[in-house]
Amino acid sequence: MSGIRKFSIFIFRIFAAVNIVVIVAMCAMGYAGMVSPEKHPSYEVLTLFFPIPLVINLVFLVFWLFIRRRYMWIPILGLLLCLPVIRSYCPLNIPQKAPEGSLKIMSYNVCYFTMDKETIVTPGKLAKYIVEENADVVCLQEYKENKCDSLRKRHLAFVYPYSEILNEPRKERIAIYSKYPILKKEVIHVDTSTNTTGAFYLDIDGDTLIVINSHLESTKLTEGEKDEIDDFVKRKRGSIDEQPIAEKLKSSAAKRARQAQIVSDYIKNHQNSSIIFCGDINDTPISYTHHVLTKHLSDCYTRTGIGPGFSHRSKGIYVRIDNILCSDDIEPFECKINTNIEYSDHYPIICSLKKRQKPQK
Repeated sequence: MSGIRKFSIFIFRIFAAVNIVVIVAMCAMGYAGMVSPEKHPSYEVLTLFFPIPLVINLVFLVFWLFIRRRYMWIPILGLLLCLPVIRSYCPLNIPQKAPEGSLKIMSYNVCYFTMDKETIVTPGKLAKYIVEENADVVCLQEYKENKCDSLRKRHLAFVYPYSEILNEPRKERIAIYSKYPILKKEVIHVDTSTNTTGAFYLDIDGDTLIVINSHLESTKLTEGEKDEIDDFVKRKRGSIDEQPIAEKLKSSAAKRARQAQIVSDYIKNHQNSSIIFCGDINDTPISYTHHVLTKHLSDCYTRTGIGPGFSHRSKGIYVRIDNILCSDDIEPFECKINTNIEYSDHYPIICSLKKRQKPQK
């Protein structure tokens, strides 16, 4: 065996070893969301970096394909080991048209309408968009009542005869607009000083549907810290002061873990009912928060969406934190993030849902 061949084999083995290390990191980051951040808060931060080893592993797959095919099994094995996580983070589904009679749901964090030009004379573009989208049920987070609210409500009332707003003292508001009667509403107390979660009972042609509208704990990052992250992502800055940012991420993750468990317990206690969860959970699809919420519900985007579906678009932070989940007796279709609408720092998430037919005895 020539010296050149020995050297090339040695180099390929080094690359293979690096590929294996990348896979170990990918698995560690991908499955870190299975561990409660109340016990190990740093694990939740790890999940944010999952795309990095995933992309590197895909680069290795292409590299081995063209350079040394016998090593292709390494990145393929890594993809198989992380397949459930990859599917949650970036699903690739075959589009399936929603059947007739489906219920169209929208969830939208409207950022207090601060990015929309509302006036007391003309409804803002955001309200007009909601009317044009013509969903059957609309759940809004960070809903702020202001001087334009009366006009906005009258504009929406042409399509939505039923609406409710949850307004706890010193907390943000959430709202629901519905084409169907709202039988009752109740607050789900999730141990937070700022956010609101509530359940709304809707009469859908004689059947009761529970719609949970939720906004879980935010990271509390300041605008300056967000600017730091944005500059770092865009390579305008060589480094960032990661310590205070990491501490806020860990602290908020622990709070969301408790909040998600409370919501999950509420869902479990009503698991004989049809349930749809809408909301901004401020966490990724591979986070512990998401893991807890999907113990008794299915993620509609994971089951029917295509691509990563980033729903938050502000300052270099691109993540899917807005969700529509449903109980097992409901089939989701055509779940999507509308990235053409820029009236908030979030994009709306929209899905069609159809109640399954009960098996005949």
